[in-house]
Amino acid sequence: MRGGSIRAAGDCAPNASTQLVARCTDELECGRMLSRVTAFIAVASMLTACDERTLPPAPDNLDRGISIYADANYLGVSAQITSDIGDLKSFTGPCAHEIEYGAIQDWNDCVSSIHVAPGWRAIVFRDDDFSGQRLEVTADVPNLQLVPGSCNHDGLNDCITSIKVFAP
Repeated sequence: MRGGSIRAAGDCAPNASTQLVARCTDELECGRMLSRVTAFIAVASMLTACDERTLPPAPDNLDRGISIYADANYLGVSAQITSDIGDLKSFTGPCAHEIEYGAIQDWNDCVSSIHVAPGWRAIVFRDDDFSGQRLEVTADVPNLQLVPGSCNHDGLNDCITSIKVFAP
């Protein structure tokens, strides 16, 4: 009997991949495992990686919505938001979060500063589905560390999960 291992990867978007390693003891078992691994990769890609959503980067001159930034003082990776977002985990972003089988990159708990377009306002929430601690934002917030909050670290920095935006 020959044994070996099967390594399979599924990739549907630049930051989304799924990898599975399986060990088998003979060719028949390896064949069966390869079929299962291939099916797993196909389903995982359809359910996660291919459904990846991104936010547009913040424009130089913000005339609508809000811009969020990964770092204080409007630095780092940015995104423009013009409609409500119930869960920032749904959007690919700059922050890595460990999950059971690897890591994902999203905007959840990744906002450190907020720029507001003239006349617009927003309410940012600590939890998904517009729940938990909230902060109404009617003007620019250069550093969320300086905003009182209930996070385990400074203020509301890196603690925002959902956002409601309001046009003038």
